[in-house]
Amino acid sequence: MCGIAGFLGNEGEGLPVVLEALHKMIHRGPDNLETKEDGEAVLGAVRLSIRDRREKAHQPFVSFTGRWIITFNGELNNHDSLRTMLGEDYSWRTESDTETIATALDAKGWSVLTKLQGMFAIAAWDTLTKTLYLTRDFPGIKPLYWAETKAGSFIYASEFQTISGMLRNLKDPLTISSHKVVEYMMYRDTLLEPETLINSIKKISPGGDYCI
Repeated sequence: MCGIAGFLGNEGEGLPVVLEALHKMIHRGPDNLETKEDGEAVLGAVRLSIRDRREKAHQPFVSFTGRWIITFNGELNNHDSLRTMLGEDYSWRTESDTETIATALDAKGWSVLTKLQGMFAIAAWDTLTKTLYLTRDFPGIKPLYWAETKAGSFIYASEFQTISGMLRNLKDPLTISSHKVVEYMMYRDTLLEPETLINSIKKISPGGDYCI
């Protein structure tokens, strides 16, 4: 399960917003709640520990070089083959999927994520270029939502109701898209990404990514 949320905006403003969002998702990750800040970026995760339950595997996870900060919701089907591809010389610190992704980013950059197989939603912060990357699995199993606020901040979360709450905290108005309500009813509870029922909230398309 797990849950992820984050903020990119004025330094010092994001932590309370992300912490409140994570507490709303604690049912998805009762084993650990944690955040990491790097300047204007705040990344957070609540974790349900399945693969490697040790504290060193908690998220947000920092890559070996320190360049990438990763949060990850899901499971990789090709976890072992990715580690083989990355080489046996690397000294793995954990058995977690998250470290596999972080190491792949260190070695190959963002484009390596096209090689991921499984179900996942990922947020990755590049501390070198100060760029936030979001992506989700090709089948579209794991959702990931994002929004920009009137104040110029960028937020994301892996639950729709959570990101709605983050927007309320930032006093950004929530307006329902009337034509999307019609589409929702026509297609039996389905909307074509990136749209959602709320005008200001978007959804990462299956297999798609977004960077800011």
